[in-house]
Amino acid sequence: MKSNNLIWSWRNARFTAVIAAILVFIIATGHVEAGLSLLLGASPASIMGLPPTLKQRRKIIVIGILIGVFLMLGSFMAQWAIVAIPGMFLLAFGAALLLSRRTIGIVALTICLPIAGVGLSYPGLVNSVPLSLLYIIGSVVAYGWSLCFKEHKQEQPAERPLMSSKQSRNYGLRLGLMAATATTMGFALGFEHIGWLVGAALFVM
Repeated sequence: MKSNNLIWSWRNARFTAVIAAILVFIIATGHVEAGLSLLLGASPASIMGLPPTLKQRRKIIVIGILIGVFLMLGSFMAQWAIVAIPGMFLLAFGAALLLSRRTIGIVALTICLPIAGVGLSYPGLVNSVPLSLLYIIGSVVAYGWSLCFKEHKQEQPAERPLMSSKQSRNYGLRLGLMAATATTMGFALGFEHIGWLVGAALFVM
């Protein structure tokens, strides 16, 4: 069903419901942090929808791994403000530049970059590795459920125009400055969870 810019798919709705059901149950039983981590790991699968072929569904796991890796990257930088502040600027600027060259830049900009920001709340790999593994497991769960659905015909994808080089540089500069500013504020004000400040700002922008 399609109405202007809104497209509804019962197939994707069922897929999302199946993914969320077991993870919501985990949260309801009191395992909030684990459940939310698994849910976040599975959420990209819901956003991208159910890929038509079994081969294409492997992307679900790839994105889950990227989430885990960028969370660990953010947590590694979080140990030193002098590394985290310019590091977040460079990640944001680089993600914007990538968007002018490859469609994978959409994933880098909307998922990987904010997750790196969230990683600032878990300084040190010892704090982020368990959480990263939960994200990856969440994506594996989503992939497993995707195999329960039959392959279907590839729908004509809507074209997503890439940014021009000039647009990506301008946007990347602003995005990088915002990421660096949020990171600086978090360290300067002694926030307990710097990453949620930075991550929220990046998810919005």
